[in-house]
Amino acid sequence: MGRPRDNEPHALYRLWSKSGELLYAGCSFTPFSRMKDHETQKLWYGDVASATIEWHPNRAAAMDAEKSAILGEKPTWNIHYQTGVRVHTWGKLHRAVNRSNPDTWVRKTCGAA
Repeated sequence: MGRPRDNEPHALYRLWSKSGELLYAGCSFTPFSRMKDHETQKLWYGDVASATIEWHPNRAAAMDAEKSAILGEKPTWNIHYQTGVRVHTWGKLHRAVNRSNPDTWVRKTCGAA
Protein backbone atom coordinates (compact mmCIF):
# COMPACT_ATOMS: atom_id res chain seq x y z
CA MET A 1 0.00 0.00 0.00
CA GLY A 2 1.33 3.44 -0.92
CA ARG A 3 1.80 6.39 1.35
CA PRO A 4 -0.98 9.02 1.41
CA ARG A 5 1.19 11.64 -0.34
CA ASP A 6 2.90 9.39 -2.92
CA ASN A 7 1.14 11.12 -5.81
CA GLU A 8 1.93 14.65 -4.64
CA PRO A 9 5.09 16.58 -5.61
CA HIS A 10 8.28 15.44 -3.89
CA ALA A 11 11.72 17.04 -3.90
CA LEU A 12 15.20 15.82 -4.62
CA TYR A 13 17.42 17.99 -2.43
CA ARG A 14 21.18 18.26 -2.50
CA LEU A 15 23.35 19.57 0.32
CA TRP A 16 26.59 21.29 -0.65
CA SER A 17 29.76 22.28 1.19
CA LYS A 18 31.30 25.74 1.02
CA SER A 19 33.84 24.41 -1.50
CA GLY A 20 31.10 23.01 -3.75
CA GLU A 21 31.41 19.36 -2.73
CA LEU A 22 28.13 17.44 -2.88
CA LEU A 23 27.68 16.15 0.65
CA TYR A 24 24.26 14.51 0.47
CA ALA A 25 21.28 13.95 -1.83
CA GLY A 26 17.85 13.02 -0.51
CA CYS A 27 14.18 12.74 -1.40
CA SER A 28 11.32 14.18 0.63
CA PHE A 29 7.77 15.51 0.50
CA THR A 30 8.90 18.15 3.02
CA PRO A 31 12.55 18.88 2.15
CA PHE A 32 13.02 21.76 4.60
CA SER A 33 11.78 19.63 7.49
CA ARG A 34 14.00 16.76 6.34
CA MET A 35 17.05 19.03 6.19
CA LYS A 36 16.25 20.17 9.74
CA ASP A 37 16.26 16.49 10.76
CA HIS A 38 19.73 16.11 9.25
CA GLU A 39 20.88 19.21 11.11
CA THR A 40 19.95 17.65 14.46
CA GLN A 41 20.93 14.04 13.67
CA LYS A 42 24.01 14.04 11.45
CA LEU A 43 27.46 15.02 12.62
CA TRP A 44 28.46 16.02 9.08
CA TYR A 45 25.69 18.63 8.77
CA GLY A 46 28.02 21.35 10.08
CA ASP A 47 29.79 21.23 6.70
CA VAL A 48 26.60 22.15 4.79
CA ALA A 49 26.77 25.64 3.29
CA SER A 50 23.89 25.51 0.79
CA ALA A 51 21.09 23.39 -0.60
CA THR A 52 19.39 22.99 -3.95
CA ILE A 53 15.90 21.60 -4.45
CA GLU A 54 14.52 19.97 -7.59
CA TRP A 55 10.79 19.18 -7.59
CA HIS A 56 9.28 16.07 -9.17
CA PRO A 57 5.61 15.26 -9.83
CA ASN A 58 5.43 12.36 -7.33
CA ARG A 59 7.41 10.26 -4.87
CA ALA A 60 8.38 7.59 -7.40
CA ALA A 61 9.86 10.15 -9.80
CA ALA A 62 11.75 11.87 -6.98
CA MET A 63 13.12 8.56 -5.71
CA ASP A 64 14.30 7.64 -9.21
CA ALA A 65 16.04 11.02 -9.43
CA GLU A 66 17.56 10.48 -5.97
CA LYS A 67 18.96 7.09 -6.97
CA SER A 68 20.42 8.53 -10.18
CA ALA A 69 21.97 11.43 -8.27
CA ILE A 70 23.53 9.16 -5.65
CA LEU A 71 24.91 6.65 -8.14
CA GLY A 72 26.05 9.26 -10.65
CA GLU A 73 27.21 12.12 -8.43
CA LYS A 74 28.46 10.06 -5.45
CA PRO A 75 27.66 12.41 -2.56
CA THR A 76 30.14 12.10 0.29
CA TRP A 77 27.68 11.08 3.02
CA ASN A 78 25.04 9.05 1.20
CA ILE A 79 24.82 5.40 2.10
CA HIS A 80 21.65 4.51 0.20
CA TYR A 81 22.20 2.37 -2.88
CA GLN A 82 25.87 1.63 -2.10
CA THR A 83 24.90 -2.02 -2.00
CA GLY A 84 22.19 -1.68 -4.63
CA VAL A 85 19.40 -1.19 -2.07
CA ARG A 86 18.12 1.60 0.11
CA VAL A 87 19.50 1.34 3.65
CA HIS A 88 18.00 3.01 6.73
CA THR A 89 20.09 4.03 9.73
CA TRP A 90 17.41 6.29 11.23
CA GLY A 91 20.07 8.93 11.85
CA LYS A 92 21.42 7.25 14.96
CA LEU A 93 25.05 6.65 15.71
CA HIS A 94 26.08 3.11 16.45
CA ARG A 95 28.05 2.71 19.68
CA ALA A 96 31.08 1.59 17.61
CA VAL A 97 31.33 5.00 15.98
CA ASN A 98 34.43 6.92 16.99
CA ARG A 99 33.15 10.49 17.39
CA SER A 100 36.63 11.93 16.80
CA ASN A 101 37.10 10.04 13.51
CA PRO A 102 34.76 11.31 10.74
CA ASP A 103 35.56 8.26 8.61
CA THR A 104 33.52 6.11 11.00
CA TRP A 105 30.49 8.36 11.38
CA VAL A 106 28.34 6.80 8.67
CA ARG A 107 30.14 3.73 7.46
CA LYS A 108 30.16 1.96 10.84
CA THR A 109 26.43 2.55 11.34
CA CYS A 110 25.77 0.53 8.19
CA GLY A 111 28.25 -2.23 8.89
CA ALA A 112 30.33 -1.25 5.85
CA ALA A 113 33.76 -0.37 7.24
